[in-house]
Amino acid sequence: MENVSIAAQASVVNRILTDDECTEFADILVKTNKPEYNVLKLVEELAELQEKVIKYHTKSTERKPSKDDLVEEMGDVTLRIMILGQQLGALNDIDDRIAFKLTKLKGWYDQGKYIGGL
Repeated sequence: MENVSIAAQASVVNRILTDDECTEFADILVKTNKPEYNVLKLVEELAELQEKVIKYHTKSTERKPSKDDLVEEMGDVTLRIMILGQQLGALNDIDDRIAFKLTKLKGWYDQGKYIGGL
């Protein structure tokens, strides 16, 4: 999936979330856990991702987290965002925000406001 567009990747997430078994279990998580708990779980997963990303850029090759380590943490964060987004009734709002942000970044890119990275 390395060369797949963000839109296509989002459709993969949607496919996973529309799988009946996954959807049923996600619904259980949404209904069972209070929003406060899901916020804390999201923060926990974000901290784990932050640690892996920092170490990926600051540690020597032999101590650097692997790509699989990063993927694991990104997947965990994405899942917790989706659970909390569902619980808050905000999944469409999240999609809208992603589209808005991509459009905004493209505008800045087209205007030459980014040099060396986005």
